[in-house]
Amino acid sequence: MDRNTSLLFEERLKETPKVFSIEESDKVITKVGNVTIYEGVAKGTENYWNGSFISQRDIDFPVEIVKDNKGRFQFVLQHLSDEITHLMLGFVAPEHQQKGVSKEMVKSIKSICYNHYDFHRIEARASVPRIDPGIKGDEWRTCIVEYKGRSMTALERFWLSQKHCYARRDYESDADPDQFLILNPKYK
Repeated sequence: MDRNTSLLFEERLKETPKVFSIEESDKVITKVGNVTIYEGVAKGTENYWNGSFISQRDIDFPVEIVKDNKGRFQFVLQHLSDEITHLMLGFVAPEHQQKGVSKEMVKSIKSICYNHYDFHRIEARASVPRIDPGIKGDEWRTCIVEYKGRSMTALERFWLSQKHCYARRDYESDADPDQFLILNPKYK
């Protein structure tokens, strides 16, 4: 196997699982401020080496579904370690879109991750999720815009314009262009 093939092989094995559904349980973990945290399970597939070639297998892993008590937004967290969580998705209910609720959701994400769990950082992607509930009006998230001298999607610009939010490629050169980090200022 030549070097390029070997690198592609390694990249395929390191790919994060592809999630196709998230199941919520009725079990409440806790209530914090204006949100309730529920147990959930993400279902998807992951790549693995079966001894002869790369294959896929089904995978389930625990997640937490955080819902605004007024039904305006929710987001899903996957705890990667004691210091890092992955923001799998976040969305604002259609009837509350275009009313400034996104900023409240971001504030809630930071509050839960930093004040409740004391995570050092949140990892995420600025991409439309496979299990997308949709948006009201025209699709703005995938439009290409300029922000701080870079071309990116409007969704990435939204996230990077938030306080303590940074393009992951500024910290890790091999990061995908749409990946970003939200760093806890307590540990910066």
